[in-house]
Amino acid sequence: MIVAVEDGAVRGFASAAVTPFFHDGSRRLRLTAIAVASPHRGRGVARALVAALESWGRDRGCGMVEATSAEHRADAHAAYRALGFEETSRRFVRPL
Repeated sequence: MIVAVEDGAVRGFASAAVTPFFHDGSRRLRLTAIAVASPHRGRGVARALVAALESWGRDRGCGMVEATSAEHRADAHAAYRALGFEETSRRFVRPL
């Protein structure tokens, strides 16, 4: 997890995990959370947070970064697209 702080106040945060894919030996950086305080959106905070996590992931052998987002989160989808992400698949889940 990383935190963006300006003037002693938190402006945003992001977290990620390295996920190994055993079937092909690759590793992916999976963004697990990202949030920027409303007054600070559109100022590059998310871009800087994601860039820092991408660097961290590359240092750990990741060749791809991915994120998931709930269907109803249109603002988040727009933000991911602005960060250069493409929608490529669907996720299926069920409780254990």
